[in-house]
Amino acid sequence: MRLPKKSKKFSETKKTDISDPVTLRLVSATGIQNRMIKGLAANFLGRVVNLASRILLVPLFLKAWGVDVYGEWLLLSSITAYLSLTDFGGQLYIINRLTQAYAQNDIPLFRKVLHTGMALFLILPCIAFVAFITLVLLIPPESLLQISDTEHTVVILVLAILAFQFVFAMPQGILLGIYRAVGLLPRGVMLNNLILFLQLAFVIGGLFLGGDMIWVACLQILPFLLVSLIAIFDLSERFPRFKIVSLKGFELATGRTFIKPSLHFFSIQIAQTVSIQGTILVVGALFDPVKVVLFSTLRTISNAMRQLLGMVAQSAWPEMTRLDALQHP
Repeated sequence: MRLPKKSKKFSETKKTDISDPVTLRLVSATGIQNRMIKGLAANFLGRVVNLASRILLVPLFLKAWGVDVYGEWLLLSSITAYLSLTDFGGQLYIINRLTQAYAQNDIPLFRKVLHTGMALFLILPCIAFVAFITLVLLIPPESLLQISDTEHTVVILVLAILAFQFVFAMPQGILLGIYRAVGLLPRGVMLNNLILFLQLAFVIGGLFLGGDMIWVACLQILPFLLVSLIAIFDLSERFPRFKIVSLKGFELATGRTFIKPSLHFFSIQIAQTVSIQGTILVVGALFDPVKVVLFSTLRTISNAMRQLLGMVAQSAWPEMTRLDALQHP
């Protein structure tokens, strides 16, 4: 998707110097090829870990909780997954703007977009979290879905913990997106893979120790905290001029410019979330938890090839954004 040209009002732009070492490294054919290959390898590993977790965890969940409780866990997880839509496509757009700014070697603009994006995504998820919990308290999920084995108090606590995960996940999405913007996509993907691996390890450990829904939900949050600390330290060491832990570059006017273009990316997110989580909720509303488990497992296996093909687009996206920015400074 081609982004709109920068306006003079939006940033203190400067013409791209094609002889600049950073620019030369980003646009060289060898550099693009290497990043594409490494990006594909990192994305492939992530797909393997994700597929393994979805398949390996099923028998462990069934043994620890039984099919009915596990089916209800899948329903609760699907409900909170819709909170990912509360960024309204902003993460994708902000990362693309960072990619453009870095390709044009416009560090003041990079800091402005980064600090504004981080500030917004530290505030918006908290607002969404409060609104979500209020809605859940007013409309019990048990009244809409077939949840009978899990107590109401546990349902509320699990939903609150899983929803709180997005308070960390959204700003972390921008944080890891910095790697993509500066030509280090494979490193960012590997950190995301680390989250998946740690979640798999923690959940397995929790199930073996007899953990219930609440404990497993808490264990899923820990990897987000750990990887965020790693990324902050790593990026601060590599790019001190970005001022990762600062929000001094925040500008409300800059934030307003995010709204319209972000909605284009929002349409992509809606389609993906509805197709993945919406069908589980429909199955949960019409059938018992056993059918939910069966449907979720079979769909995971059947979608494996489609997800592998999507890796190419994910690896090529930042390169296309970068080249477009250099063509239209």
